[in-house]
Amino acid sequence: MNFDVSQIESLKDLLRQSRSVLILIPQNPKPDQVASALALYLSLEKLELKPTIACPSQMTVIFNRLFGVDKITDKIGSRNLIISFDYVKDSIEKVSYNIEEGKFNLVIEPKEEAPVLDPKKVNYDYSGAEADLVIVCGAKSLADLGEWKDKESQLLTKKPVVNLTTEATENFGQVNLVQPAAALSELTTHLFKKLELPINPDMATNLLAGLETATAKFSQPQVGADTFRAAAWLLDQGAKQGYLSQLPRPGMNSINSLLAQKKSLSTQPSLAAQAEPEAKPSPDWLQPKVYKGNTQF
Repeated sequence: MNFDVSQIESLKDLLRQSRSVLILIPQNPKPDQVASALALYLSLEKLELKPTIACPSQMTVIFNRLFGVDKITDKIGSRNLIISFDYVKDSIEKVSYNIEEGKFNLVIEPKEEAPVLDPKKVNYDYSGAEADLVIVCGAKSLADLGEWKDKESQLLTKKPVVNLTTEATENFGQVNLVQPAAALSELTTHLFKKLELPINPDMATNLLAGLETATAKFSQPQVGADTFRAAAWLLDQGAKQGYLSQLPRPGMNSINSLLAQKKSLSTQPSLAAQAEPEAKPSPDWLQPKVYKGNTQF
């Protein structure tokens, strides 16, 4: 796999200069994307780069066997407090603040004809994630990050962003590692080798699992020599084959669904019961037989 040399060198420099890294996964991700991001997270953790890994969508049982999946959060910004409420155009006269007895008071004054703001309808949230470097895994564009594209726009424009993906509709990163591949895990595996990132069997198993699921166990037409080279290298690093083969199908995203599936399987007849009934011998099978011929002399 031929990465742009200048892009690889730029990424090396960014990693050397960073003390914290934020790894972002697109919303509604595929196992391949989550597996790749987790492998990177675990490796950067070994390098003591204080990585954080996040996804706008909550993780479901589909991903529960991937190593490190419990580290994925759906909250990344905690620096800025956001106070929001339903707004009617031209209903606010003035916004001010004061500090009394060690408390910060935000004062919202409505116009005379406007209704008073109901405190029960005030919502609180956070934004303002902090990191020296942002790596986005598997996004075609920043829109794939959902609401984070706008909520964390300051971070995504002021900090260096690495765009790691097999296809893109926009090059939104300072470093754009966009290469066609059978899977994001294939691309990530070759990146591990280029950057000489630390890897162990857990990381290798995540990447091989992503590779297997994305290619339907190497049966897709986009699978090529680089795909098999990546798989062979991961096996050399201790990856387990077929690790996610028992994962539920997409859509089976709850424990109740899994239990329902298990119950359904348990009520199916066994293979022996499904076989054709054995033919029974006729009643006279065990009785003596007398042969009667018709030979004439």
